[in-house]
Amino acid sequence: MTKKTSTNTTAPTKATTTAATTTSTSSSTSSFVILSDSALETLGLKGNKTEQFNTGLKLFEETTDKSDRDTLLVLLGTLVSDDNLDTLIAKIKSAKDNTSHDIIKQLASVFNLITNGQQKTKLFINIIQFMIQHEEVATSLNISAIVDNIESAFTEWSISSKKDKQAILIDLSKLCVKLSKINEAFDLIIKSLKSGAEESDKKELINLFIRNPFEKSAEELKEFEPELFGAVLSYLDQADEAVPETLKQKISQYEQTESVISQFVSDLKVLKFLVSCSVKILTSKKDIELKYSDIEKLAPSGEVELFVCDMMGRNLIECKMNQLEQSITVQAINCRGAAHKQDWKNVETLVSVWSSKLATVLTTMTNEVNPQQFKNEVKQQQQQ
Repeated sequence: MTKKTSTNTTAPTKATTTAATTTSTSSSTSSFVILSDSALETLGLKGNKTEQFNTGLKLFEETTDKSDRDTLLVLLGTLVSDDNLDTLIAKIKSAKDNTSHDIIKQLASVFNLITNGQQKTKLFINIIQFMIQHEEVATSLNISAIVDNIESAFTEWSISSKKDKQAILIDLSKLCVKLSKINEAFDLIIKSLKSGAEESDKKELINLFIRNPFEKSAEELKEFEPELFGAVLSYLDQADEAVPETLKQKISQYEQTESVISQFVSDLKVLKFLVSCSVKILTSKKDIELKYSDIEKLAPSGEVELFVCDMMGRNLIECKMNQLEQSITVQAINCRGAAHKQDWKNVETLVSVWSSKLATVLTTMTNEVNPQQFKNEVKQQQQQ
């Protein structure tokens, strides 16, 4: 490092000088010398925080020594303002030879130095977003502890703005999703919603619920149920069935053998129809009218009237049919399907059993029949 580079500056306050001197001493390999007030006065920098910041930032850009950068960041962290925080963040991210771990370390160093709540919010969100883009720096992060203590952290960091808190909670939830911490993501979004429901927060919760529908119990999401069910139903209108992706794939695989799982697929269609009607009735608090075309794709072979009559016969639905208008008026739903994670696991087990039996049947059909073996198998089944 050249002699010119050693003309470092410090903030005029006693606290800043002490902090900067401490860091300079701890960085044994640093070539910078923290200047006294008299030296700053000689350079015409005393009391001019903007000039001190610009000088420090220029030195930070020019040096490739990481210890020198750490020392300079102590100075810059105490001088940074609302006007130049974005510039400092950009310089840290673009500094020569800085690895992703170096960047996180340096951003965290500045975060610990600044005291302004809005500046801390902006920097913390930058740190979170950087971690989302560079997952390798977040793998060792104890994200659960951060989520558990986020409220006390807001107080400690002097972050009081509801908008700032919600911005942090939502971005932190995205990092949780990235790290497969789905329950923590739910907790953060719900926390944000409870502090004042924003439409964007509802959208985040809905998207998270659609992607991970079984991570949270129905009870925990009860107060958000209308929005969730409405959005999920809209999503399902674009999907084939109201089932998890893994189960959907299995159904697709064996759907061609209609005789084996036709009843199962039919029951899913009924469930989807009932849930849809139930939500609409609860939302509108009155009878709902549906066109035949609205439910045609749910009915086996498109036979809407047979489909509706079957549900009426099973006392699942109370409605009136208008054949002239090709519509039905739904007055009440007598049951409501609530699919929980364990329910779908049980169904998936059944599908696996069915598929195994189907494979056995297909194998038997393609092999030559041994009459004696067939008689033995019949006897075994009769004994069971």
